[in-house]
Amino acid sequence: MSAFTDQRALTLIAPIDPNHQQALEQLLLTTDYKSLMSMPGVHFGRLLILHKTQQLVYAVNHDGTYESHLAVMAKNPLLPTVFACCQGYQSTLPPEQAIPHFVGQYRQKVQAFYRGHRGLSVDQILLEQEMYEEIQSHLDKAGYVGLPPLEACQAIKKHIRSQLPALQPFQAYRLPYIKPTLMRGLLIGLVLLIIVGAFLIHTWLGIALIAILLLAVGGLRWKETHDPILADNDIPMGNTTQLMSQEDFISQNQMTHYVPLKPGILRTLLLRTGLFLVNILARYSFNQGSLSDISSIHFARWQIINHGKELLFFSNFDGTWENYLSDFVDRACIGLTLIWSNTIEFPRTVFWAGAGAADEERFKNWTRKYQVKTDIWYSAYKNLTVKNIIRNHQIRMGLQQDFNASQAAAWLKML
Repeated sequence: MSAFTDQRALTLIAPIDPNHQQALEQLLLTTDYKSLMSMPGVHFGRLLILHKTQQLVYAVNHDGTYESHLAVMAKNPLLPTVFACCQGYQSTLPPEQAIPHFVGQYRQKVQAFYRGHRGLSVDQILLEQEMYEEIQSHLDKAGYVGLPPLEACQAIKKHIRSQLPALQPFQAYRLPYIKPTLMRGLLIGLVLLIIVGAFLIHTWLGIALIAILLLAVGGLRWKETHDPILADNDIPMGNTTQLMSQEDFISQNQMTHYVPLKPGILRTLLLRTGLFLVNILARYSFNQGSLSDISSIHFARWQIINHGKELLFFSNFDGTWENYLSDFVDRACIGLTLIWSNTIEFPRTVFWAGAGAADEERFKNWTRKYQVKTDIWYSAYKNLTVKNIIRNHQIRMGLQQDFNASQAAAWLKML
């Protein structure tokens, strides 16, 4: 069988029935998060209220198809109670009918989606962690010190096959991969090809296209120098204190970020172009366990919501919020700026991708200002980092390979 399982993202945003606002808030406050979000195939899940627009947000990263997750949702005894607090949920219907109809009404499109351990299902991640723990336990008891690497490797493989029969052999799946530098070259080449193609069709068409591009660049530069940015003294201490109270309980953290977009066709085009570029890079160039050398992100996604007025961002990551944002600034500043420069009060940018998030202190204050409280958050493997998950998978792959002495020694170093 193949080791690859597709991971998907589902977000629904539904208007809350004003008559059930308090009941919903109380429900999210008092209900155990595992009871609400622990479902087969769910990696991470969250429920929250967008108080500005009085909307309920349900967001998950799940295995398998959209339809298979709807079936899982229908079996959750608590979700109908939550959704019944929203407009459009038909409580008179059985959940297997009411939930697909409700989700279909309010499902949101994902514009950019990154997966840190793409292709690995929840069940596979948990089984491979069980494998790792069994190997560690076995090594503590077995006398392998001084044993040649190849013999030690063979003994460990034999032990794991006897102790974990569920760990069946699989066919490794290699994702299509394009080096980031080559991908950037291809994208630049595509732009040049369009311009050359316009000239080949007609000289005036090429001139008109260049004129439009120059006007767009000039208009953007004017906006960049005139758009309001977050003030130096705008430090959201109250919001920061509330958000920090939810952080650093386990090795993972989460962030929900919700910010209005700047108006205008130019900003809309730039935002959608930026999201398209990030999504392409995430799918084909950053699919080996890191996003622009950031190896702490499990899942991240951007979505344009509420008729193109706001941008919603979800992230599930390892380590602290402070380190996470610092990594973004140091290693993915251009990507961040391409997207968020089109939202209000973002730090001053230069020609769309320059500066912006590089203004680290202002960027962090801006992030905190528009970060919103996540009422319920769930992780299926709360003690595992992205590096742990990828390491475990590499160890498992080694269990079904025939090693020579040097390969066996390299494999043993991962244990």
